[in-house]
Amino acid sequence: MNGRQYIARVRTWAKARNLQVRFGIGRAGIARDSICGERKTTVEGPKRDIGKGLFAKMLDDLGIEKNDFYAAVVLGYWTDV
Repeated sequence: MNGRQYIARVRTWAKARNLQVRFGIGRAGIARDSICGERKTTVEGPKRDIGKGLFAKMLDDLGIEKNDFYAAVVLGYWTDV
């Protein structure tokens, strides 16, 4: 998964739960910050691949459970919140 795909999937996840997520251009136009409530993480470039460890950390930074994220976005069904 690259940064652009991550952003799209987090938006899909948040929309299903009526949460607001913001993405903005960060320093030097390279990084994008995503803000979900009071939580924040950084996506380092939209075309750069995200490894498993970084992906898990970014979900943890936003307070998203990995299983819930996969169920909602990848498998296409929603779990109760």
